[in-house]
Amino acid sequence: SGFAQLRLSDDNFSDFLAIGQEGNVGYIKTSDADNNFKFRRGSDNRDLVSLDFNDDEILLSGSVTSSGDFSVQSQNIFLGGGGGTDEVKLIHNGDLDTYLLFDANKVNLVAGNKSALKYDASDGKIRINNTNQDVDFQVNDSDGNVMLHTDASKFSVGIGTATPPTSGSNGYMLAVEGDISSSGFISTNSHITASGNIS
Repeated sequence: SGFAQLRLSDDNFSDFLAIGQEGNVGYIKTSDADNNFKFRRGSDNRDLVSLDFNDDEILLSGSVTSSGDFSVQSQNIFLGGGGGTDEVKLIHNGDLDTYLLFDANKVNLVAGNKSALKYDASDGKIRINNTNQDVDFQVNDSDGNVMLHTDASKFSVGIGTATPPTSGSNGYMLAVEGDISSSGFISTNSHITASGNIS
């Protein structure tokens, strides 16, 4: 039976050197009309690897697998076909619902199929918890103390506390543990209740 063989050929598949028997073959094109060096699969004439000497590029068709670290010592890594609207992802291997998504003027950080952080330049907004999950947002100080906490299920915000009460008739949408200071007016359409000073 035939087996894959090595061929050196030109653009017209004219062999300069052939090694092996007839069958499904692969080609190494030493240089084509665009001055590229290519590794081509003979069964469908698909270029799997192309070395572009004009633009100093290596073009790969298909998946790339590394058993060690993948290091790029360059300024940029380009993803997608360059059309601007071709949605592409950097996916955590073996964890397909955790990824960084890129699209036209858009980035989306997703973990467990939940959008943690999204920016879309078309509406000019940075969105936290864009998939509307029961996920809280918290900001800590340098000692690990809670400065700001938003509770998605309680629809409430805490400043200085990680346990704001449920918003509604029996709770407050904003709960502050600590002093509040204002250099301007404090205005309300309802009551202000305080257990300490308001200055």
